[in-house]
Amino acid sequence: MVQFLEMSERFGVSKESILSKQWGVLSRLEGFAALSDEQQRLIKLSLYAQERGSRDGSLGAYSQSYDHLYGGIVNCHTAVEALVLNDHTIAFDERRRQGWTHRMINEESETKVFTKIKTVEQLDEFCLNYVEGATLPLVLYIHGKKHHAHTAVILGKIDDDWMVWEKKGYEYPYRLVPLAEQLHDYPDCGWAVDSFQDYLQMVRERSGAQ
Repeated sequence: MVQFLEMSERFGVSKESILSKQWGVLSRLEGFAALSDEQQRLIKLSLYAQERGSRDGSLGAYSQSYDHLYGGIVNCHTAVEALVLNDHTIAFDERRRQGWTHRMINEESETKVFTKIKTVEQLDEFCLNYVEGATLPLVLYIHGKKHHAHTAVILGKIDDDWMVWEKKGYEYPYRLVPLAEQLHDYPDCGWAVDSFQDYLQMVRERSGAQ
């Protein structure tokens, strides 16, 4: 919740309505507008479930939200896959829960050309070369020797900040944060992006190969 409150102050929105602030940010993002109504709803519901599951007493009062957020059901890869495929049931698919999506992303990472990013300046150059002018939204891949592969979705830009939707991991929250936050979380890693169409093709090809 700390990131949400910090962003409320940054974008001049009252702390009294964190969700309204987040949805207001979403409404300004080109990539979010390009999503289908159901995909937009999935993102909004993820943030709503996050807010509800973070309330005091959520373990009892909102057990379903809490289990979904922190119970080892959804990680970054299944969250992205569910959004791109527009299918929230993926999170409960037994093969996904056994790590199929994570293995797929790790295998795909072996074939991708990554750009090593250590500094804000390198991140700005990466965005200029691969994000600026691209058709949004984009799937972001981050991979490094000291970090497991990570995926997230770049939704668009507000002022100077590219905004990302993600679920960092099984026990981490859904977030709507500036892209630079990824540089802090995954230092000295390789970065790459795919269009939703290329990602969808990858999933279909690898699903058929199973």
